[in-house]
Amino acid sequence: MKPSRAIASHVFGGLGLLLSYGAFVNVQFNNYLFESRGLSPAQIGAVAALGNLAALFSPVLAGWWTDRSGSPRAVLAVYLLMGGVALAMLPHLQGWIVLAGGFFLVQVILSPISTLTQSLVLCRTKAGNSAFFVMRAMGTLGFFLVSIWFSQRLQLGGLSQAYFTMGMCFVLSLPFFLAIREGAGKTTGIADLRLGEVVASLWNRKLWPVYFGGGLGFLCNAMGVTILANLITGPFHRGPQDISRAWVIATGFEMVFMMLAIPFVNRFGLKVLLVTGFAATALRWLLAGFATDFSMLLAAQSLHGLMVVGVFTGQSLILARLLPPERLSSGSAAATLLNGGVMSVAGAMLSGFVWQHWGVRSVCFLTALVALVAALFYWNWGPDPSSKMAKF
Repeated sequence: MKPSRAIASHVFGGLGLLLSYGAFVNVQFNNYLFESRGLSPAQIGAVAALGNLAALFSPVLAGWWTDRSGSPRAVLAVYLLMGGVALAMLPHLQGWIVLAGGFFLVQVILSPISTLTQSLVLCRTKAGNSAFFVMRAMGTLGFFLVSIWFSQRLQLGGLSQAYFTMGMCFVLSLPFFLAIREGAGKTTGIADLRLGEVVASLWNRKLWPVYFGGGLGFLCNAMGVTILANLITGPFHRGPQDISRAWVIATGFEMVFMMLAIPFVNRFGLKVLLVTGFAATALRWLLAGFATDFSMLLAAQSLHGLMVVGVFTGQSLILARLLPPERLSSGSAAATLLNGGVMSVAGAMLSGFVWQHWGVRSVCFLTALVALVAALFYWNWGPDPSSKMAKF
């Protein structure tokens, strides 16, 4: 691929991630939305778990469809357009049964989008580690900018407008993903690829530690995200703008860590990056649990970026090095089945249960413990494909 075409592909991929990740700001407000509709902590945990249940099948179906058709942009277009509509409709649902069912359907649409966008960018741009970290940082920048906007503008009654804005981020990102040239890392479909083969990829022994280690990270993420907004509005007596302020801190540092990850991975490798992410997650939630004022919680939020860079992005890069290009979408989707499905369902349910019986801070301490276990697990059994890494 010509250098000019490669640069253009990287720019379009980065801009697509920048806009689409602005829509994922909904994670900040979902549980606050549920609480504002009168749901109890246990009901909030149940609704969050039901939403995560969608990841048990939706990303796998999307990955199978993508690899079978060989048209990742067309498949992604369907999900982005439907995702925009789904987010705009969510705050208009009333009653916990209706909210639970609606949130589940929203997550059926939303849960594959992150995997599909990152897989498309990795395959079509042929990005090495450094280039992908830069493009992924653009996604974080989108999340950061939307969070800043909400931290300044969002009022108590403005959730409907906020969700509409986030939905538009999905729609506006589509032209940039479509603009990635077909010749950039073009793949062909596998017409006879069966859905069972995608699910069976979970049983590749070489990938077990990657899937399970990443799954523990998503377990921690689900536990923490389930209660973060309520921790802010509960013990710290803050409003919805402060929820976004906490995420501004998180994503601001995330962009810094994304850039620092480039020399870090070149020197220490992807395995150490994942372990560092787990250790930082343990420290973050330990500090959050002991925080006595909002400024201390904001300080703990600065470590969020190390989890995203180390665990989420690190796992994507490891899979990209271990899987052939024509199976990256389905293989990554299989990881999402465990990560965003089984582990996130368990994390949300466990978070709601612990919160209901022992208080919201207890969830922070349990999350820290699980993250520490994950660090020890991956240090002992996780693979390190550093010797096979593509250089930018």
